[in-house]
Amino acid sequence: KSPNEGPDGKIYELVTGGYSLEEAKELAKSKGADLPYLTHHKSELNKFLIQLLIRSEIDSAWALGSNRFGPWYIQKYNLLLKFTSKKGLWFDWGAPKLPVLLVREKSTIRLPIVLTLHPEIIGEQVLAKAEILDSGGDQPFRAGFRVSEKITVRDSDATARILSANQIGNLFEAGIERLTAGKTYYIRAFAENSAGLKYGSVRRIKIKKTYIAPFNGRALDDNWYQSEWFGVFKHAQSEWIYHAELGWLYHGPVGQNGIWFWASELGWSWTREGLWPYLWKQNDGGWLYYHGFLQEKRTFWNFTSLKIEKW
Repeated sequence: KSPNEGPDGKIYELVTGGYSLEEAKELAKSKGADLPYLTHHKSELNKFLIQLLIRSEIDSAWALGSNRFGPWYIQKYNLLLKFTSKKGLWFDWGAPKLPVLLVREKSTIRLPIVLTLHPEIIGEQVLAKAEILDSGGDQPFRAGFRVSEKITVRDSDATARILSANQIGNLFEAGIERLTAGKTYYIRAFAENSAGLKYGSVRRIKIKKTYIAPFNGRALDDNWYQSEWFGVFKHAQSEWIYHAELGWLYHGPVGQNGIWFWASELGWSWTREGLWPYLWKQNDGGWLYYHGFLQEKRTFWNFTSLKIEKW
């Protein structure tokens, strides 16, 4: 049962914002609804509507009713009525702008219409956004997002998870966490009223991998990096770099005690800051010393073979 369904079996909706009484009547007409006609008695309907206002953090809203229950001056001046979260049906001396209470027959309820908006992506932080285009005649009591690695909606999808949303008016949003960089995800907004649950359009997102440069490299322009001890290199893709002297290298994990890298002429080698230009050559099981780029060739001294190596 929808939390918007009253004890009389009708569906009640609270439209936030500021409306005059005449504007409230026009709003109800445009939405195919009515302003509820209430009494000042503490009926079950009055109690239900008071709780509806309290849940929505609204103090008062427009409703219709008879003002004959009040003192003589209320009846004489025909003061406007409103419904409050403290006293139920009450009166107002002025002509305020208030939210509006609407009522519909339950049979007219339709599925809500939801639009999934473009998510906001800042680094690895994702904020999913959506809008309820049509409440279906019953303000949704649940709204959120479905996040999955699959584009289709299936109950058997083990990658799917449901996120509750923060709702303000017809807009709602939710932060998405625990996303793997480089993987594609699909986001669908949803809303549920007493007629059922309806998904909105799908949005695809992909968090870019944050590249952590090896060799304590400091970023320059156009994917170039400067290492104070290893030289200048450019990041190509994944763990491939192009070193200004050593050419194409594939590096291992960073942030450890030293770093492994691979070159076609060297195989796997290891070095670290404070040790370079000495490096350990895995194929030989021994040390090399890099002399630099001499006579247009990369020149190393091999401590195992006691020979100069050039390539």
